[in-house]
Amino acid sequence: MPFPLFIDPTNAGKELAKHLLPYKQQANTLILALLPSGLAVAIPIAKLLELPLDVYLVKKFSVPGQPKLVLGAIAVDDVVVFNDELLANHFVSTDEIGVLIESNLNRLAERNNLYRHNRSLPDIKDHTIILVDHGSETGSSLRAAIAALKKHQPQKIIVAIPVASKNALAKIKPEVDEVVYLHSPQPFYKIRTWYKNTLLQTEAELIELLESAQ
Repeated sequence: MPFPLFIDPTNAGKELAKHLLPYKQQANTLILALLPSGLAVAIPIAKLLELPLDVYLVKKFSVPGQPKLVLGAIAVDDVVVFNDELLANHFVSTDEIGVLIESNLNRLAERNNLYRHNRSLPDIKDHTIILVDHGSETGSSLRAAIAALKKHQPQKIIVAIPVASKNALAKIKPEVDEVVYLHSPQPFYKIRTWYKNTLLQTEAELIELLESAQ
């Protein structure tokens, strides 16, 4: 097995923040963490850059009966992004896709109430958005978030991730203004491969972490 690149997501966030210093205290700039995995990375970035922090909800979904095959992702704004390559190679009926989308929308609504108490998103129009996650293997979650955020007409979207596969980067880069990342190892394995400790947290712990950071 390869050697981990980071001690934990907080450590990765501190390293990533050093590459985002041009945005320190920049007006009309907001850091959005993808939940649940991006929050621990985003908090030290927000602290170092002295920028406001909020969260953005995206839910991955898999090929029915094959949980390791991520078919796509849906964002809280009801935007769905599919893994087109996977969809072409695994038949999934329109009815199955409809059930997947509906069930994930319900789960997103529950999580939005849990984490954000149904608060509306902060102002995104004409703002610079730094979208943070702990890594990207397929790009599906980030691409769903990017597509949804564009509906709000931000001035600029920057994706900040400690580690990403070359495949994910190839999909993400054309869709945003900038991608800031630290490593893109090959072979990629899984995101958790590159963390000594992934800091898996309960929803209660994540809510407490978010409230203390805001």
